[in-house]
Amino acid sequence: VDPDREIPPPAATWVFGNGGPAPDEVTTEQALFAVMALLDEFRSAGLQVVGPKDFMPHLNSPGRMGRIGRSRSWLSPVLADLADRGVHLRDTGRPGEYHLLHPQLAGV
Repeated sequence: VDPDREIPPPAATWVFGNGGPAPDEVTTEQALFAVMALLDEFRSAGLQVVGPKDFMPHLNSPGRMGRIGRSRSWLSPVLADLADRGVHLRDTGRPGEYHLLHPQLAGV
């Protein structure tokens, strides 16, 4: 190392945080609509018990935008809220599992 020698310019420039364009943001309303549509699909498939694990293929993962457009940390409280309301889901007493209900439409 020669302390009197000039430092050469870098051979390459590093750019951090450039993972490409961010996925389109999904609104909360769109995400809730996707959850409700999936619940209907689960009913049609004959599922009786569902949980966050059933939604995993539809959630965001690194580098991939899922159908719901949100993460598991967003979904879990949404499912718990639906179970508290008792219209679409009912708590099973086991963590992360809910009975899938078949709501009846009110007569007009």
